[in-house]
This record gives sequence, structure tokens and C-alpha cells, in this order.
Amino acid sequence: MSKKTLSLVLLLLAVVSVIYAVYKATAVTMTTVEVGRTMVYGQPQHGLTLGLCLFAGLCVIGSALLALDDRYRVTTDGQAGATGTTTTSSNKIATNYPR
Repeated sequence: MSKKTLSLVLLLLAVVSVIYAVYKATAVTMTTVEVGRTMVYGQPQHGLTLGLCLFAGLCVIGSALLALDDRYRVTTDGQAGATGTTTTSSNKIATNYPR
């Protein structure tokens, strides 16, 4: 899987998790009252909402790090990016024979 594809998948996961968190937070609640007992169904689950939002944030951060990673990016002069070595060239003919 390439970095571009993985970045898009992470962004899609972030959007889906935030949409699901909003859906669960705005769900309809049902309250039933019985003798001596009240039951509430469909209350927002704040831990789930927080976890999904944190997951979405980490997905966005991971996607941004993948997009900004230039470890393997090749510059226009043919040398590697920040981790590459620098070389110099000269007009001498390369031979194994001493002069």
C-alpha cells in the first residue's frame, strides 16, 4: 500500500469516526418510568464520543505525517532528500592506474 493510499484511508477513517460520534451523541433517548424505577435508553456515551474523536485526530495527524514525509523524495538534481549524501564531481578521468 502506498503512502498516498494509506493517507486517504486514514482521512476516510477520521471522517467516518467523527460522523459516527456525532450520530451517537445526538441519538434519541427513550425514558420509561415504572413503579420505583426510571430507565433511560439511548443516552450519549461520552467515553465513546471522546475515543472516536481522539482516534479521528490521530488519523489526521498520521495522514499529515505521511504527506509531509520526504525521506524517500528525490530532488530535481537527482540527489536524495534530507537523508542523502552529498557528492562532488570533477572533470578527471576515472582510472585505476597511477600517474
